[in-house]
Amino acid sequence: MPRTPAERVDLSFTLRLPPDDMKFLEERRKELEANANAEALRDVIRNLRTCFGLPAFMVDRLERDRKERGLSLMDYLKELLAMRYQELAKEPIRGGSTSQRPTKHHS
Repeated sequence: MPRTPAERVDLSFTLRLPPDDMKFLEERRKELEANANAEALRDVIRNLRTCFGLPAFMVDRLERDRKERGLSLMDYLKELLAMRYQELAKEPIRGGSTSQRPTKHHS
């Protein structure tokens, strides 16, 4: 939904991204069927800000949990993903060629 000028703050900047990050952004743009990478970046920011559009009661409880545990948003998301991985690791592998070996990613 387009926003009126009073509902947005214009911010212009140049951003240099490593190739992997640029590829990620372009993939998000394609998923959204967006015309510009800026639209994909806005979507990533909006999803992080709104906890991916979850209902308010869920967001409130998750935020309370995150703060009680003293975790940053990114550390909290990493922990949630790691817990989900632990659940998946207990299941038999279904198709695909994914490795179970952990890989190191930089945040």
